[in-house]
Amino acid sequence: MTHKEHAHHENATPNNTNLLLTIIVVLFTVIAAGAFYIGQNMNKSTVSQVSNTNQTITNNDTNNSQTTWLIIKVIDDVRCIDCNTDSLIENLKKVPALSSSTFNKVDFADEWVAEYLKENNIRVLPAVIFQTNFVAPGINEGLEAINETEFALDLWPTAKYNPFVKRSERGFLQLDVAELGKIKDNSYIQWNENAEITWIEYSDLECPFCARLHNSSTPKDVTTKYGDKLNVVFNHFPLSFHKNAQAGSEALECIGEVSWSDAFYSVLEKSYKIYDNNNFVLDGLFDIAAAEWVNKEALANCVESGKYTEKVQNQMTVGQSTFGVTGTPGNVLINNATGEYEVLSGAYPTPAFEAIIDKLLAK
Repeated sequence: MTHKEHAHHENATPNNTNLLLTIIVVLFTVIAAGAFYIGQNMNKSTVSQVSNTNQTITNNDTNNSQTTWLIIKVIDDVRCIDCNTDSLIENLKKVPALSSSTFNKVDFADEWVAEYLKENNIRVLPAVIFQTNFVAPGINEGLEAINETEFALDLWPTAKYNPFVKRSERGFLQLDVAELGKIKDNSYIQWNENAEITWIEYSDLECPFCARLHNSSTPKDVTTKYGDKLNVVFNHFPLSFHKNAQAGSEALECIGEVSWSDAFYSVLEKSYKIYDNNNFVLDGLFDIAAAEWVNKEALANCVESGKYTEKVQNQMTVGQSTFGVTGTPGNVLINNATGEYEVLSGAYPTPAFEAIIDKLLAK
């Protein structure tokens, strides 16, 4: 996969120490393999024209000599708060096969860049573009053709900034406040309804990574730190390959119907503690609800009626179309006054949430 839009089913737990770790891991085989250089197995010459420049790449290894340089295009957006493109380039330069390469950094605001990205179906930044897919073991496998002469390096999940969507002057994604109101009106809100920040989590009960997030200290840490400045909303995102996820989501809605948000969130948390590793059982959820004074037979009848099927699917559709959520847990952190928001995809630890919330609260 490249920087084109990805369709992920579930988000693995990210590493909080460095969002660039993905790149390091992908390329580490090159370092471990030693100083294998670009042209070691090449027996022919290739000359590629670099787009929008007058420079060319020449890889000549007819005498089994080593190619000493490449020109690599790196596309950034100055509005991107977390792209860390300079650090990305420095990490790439540490890879032996790329140590002598020239990195040409361009910005989304440059005259030709937006059209170039559209033509090559690149929707997230940063993007790293090669003019060859014969670089070195470990790198070659991460390159995918975007046109006849160029290849993009797969940077998921580091590359996640969409430069084409509406953004505020501070660089945040931005949602119409009225649209946010519709989402909240169709959801159970936990804590202060008039909070400055809303955390919407798109998840399902069968997702082990969602359970990992809920069973970590993160929710308690975040809600304790921000108090009345934060409220939490759980929206449904039942993944198709989780056979009980849709029914589990509908059951939560039936539980909420009986006793509003208290039982809804209590059952949710207890379910994640018991079913934390692809072992979710619908009958077990009914038992948990029964312990919260929810009539088990009435609950089963409510789920079987399908009265909340459409609501669950609508929440998932909004998550996809409005926020670009593609996997679980999909966390959306929103400033309720301005509509500014950022998406945190995965079971991130506390500091990742705090970093975004602090920026959203900054005046």
